[in-house]
Amino acid sequence: MAFDFFMPLLTFPDPTDKDALRRALSLAARLGGRVTVQAGEVDIRNIRSFLGEALLDLSAMIADAEAKSRARATELLGVAEAAAAGLQLPLVSQRLRGAPELLPDMVAAAARTSDYTILPECGTEAQIAVAEAVLFGSGGPVLLMPGADVAFHAEIVAIAWDGSRAAARAVRDALPIIDGAKKVTILTVDDDKPLESVRNDLLAEHLRYRGVVCEFARAGRGTLDIGDRLQQASLSAGAGLLVMGAYGHNRLTEWVLGGATRGVVSRPQMTVLMSH
Repeated sequence: MAFDFFMPLLTFPDPTDKDALRRALSLAARLGGRVTVQAGEVDIRNIRSFLGEALLDLSAMIADAEAKSRARATELLGVAEAAAAGLQLPLVSQRLRGAPELLPDMVAAAARTSDYTILPECGTEAQIAVAEAVLFGSGGPVLLMPGADVAFHAEIVAIAWDGSRAAARAVRDALPIIDGAKKVTILTVDDDKPLESVRNDLLAEHLRYRGVVCEFARAGRGTLDIGDRLQQASLSAGAGLLVMGAYGHNRLTEWVLGGATRGVVSRPQMTVLMSH
């Protein structure tokens, strides 16, 4: 199966790391398909102020920021094209221009016609804003990658399972990848939420019907953040991919990430497939 990946590249205030970009393209090449990379260029509204011009020269500062954003977009697209050529990975290059506060939602809209959105790195506020917008606004799954050079593989896949709708959606979105795994670890964290009604066996039965080998693992949360605990347990099981649901709360039409979701988005330690 050939996947259609979408990958946004940030240029402001900090650009996407080039090594992270190359690792993300390598992941796409391993899974197979094509990638559309889209570099976001900022268009900063100039609110004219006599005092601002006199003291700070705002117009010049805005022009400089926009010029740096355009130059970074050109540089990142060049890196992507060179890396994709070396990987023999089909690549489509695009540019997206908009106000910094509008770019996350514009990225989410652009991601709606892809199979998976790949986020090469996450952790800064700008990166988290894009991740949040795509998770809740694109209607599709997101592949979060750690900033560090952590090896990706899909031979062993961990599923963070709590029986929820979001977790079920994530599993369905990950099935094309899960079907090729040698083993799936169905992971639950004992003291995160009540698990009496969670039927791990039903998920295992569903996956085994598809020919997937399953095992179960339980972990105690302890004093760790739940997102960190899920990732550590997944890595301990030998998994190269963690599949989990994305949770959030709509506060006056603004999505706010739930605890476990934000913990993983802000501190990814491995490749994580998240879906809402």
